[in-house]
Amino acid sequence: MVSSENSLIEISNISEIFGEVAANALFKASDLCLLINGEGIILDSTSKSFEEPSSWLGKNLKEVLAPESVRKIFSYLDISPQNLNRKKEALELNHKTSDGSEFAISYHAHDTGVANQSLLIGQSLQPIAEIQKQLVDTQIRLEREYEAY
Repeated sequence: MVSSENSLIEISNISEIFGEVAANALFKASDLCLLINGEGIILDSTSKSFEEPSSWLGKNLKEVLAPESVRKIFSYLDISPQNLNRKKEALELNHKTSDGSEFAISYHAHDTGVANQSLLIGQSLQPIAEIQKQLVDTQIRLEREYEAY
């Protein structure tokens, strides 16, 4: 928010905050960017990998996260905006889709310089999830072969 003597204006567009060039670089370097306010309302979203985020504008993060991720994000965001920038670890969250499936994103939160707003920059965990599934499938197959042997 930009404060003036009489009013508070909420900037709700990533490009307005960072400028067009920086916003485009963010969009190209990430799989998903979310601009959220302190209450968890999604002010802006962009994704090169997923279609769902375009329908999230104005929704609370609680509405687009899988239940196990809701507790995680709000305990993460309950800290002050100054401390949010100091968090170095990634926050891994599962998002719900309209068809009932889920997808995982690893986020880093960043201060936007606008009061009460944070930028979540995310990378898809889909490639890692696929490798993990292959490992589990291989382990199960090996165990079955060992039992048969």
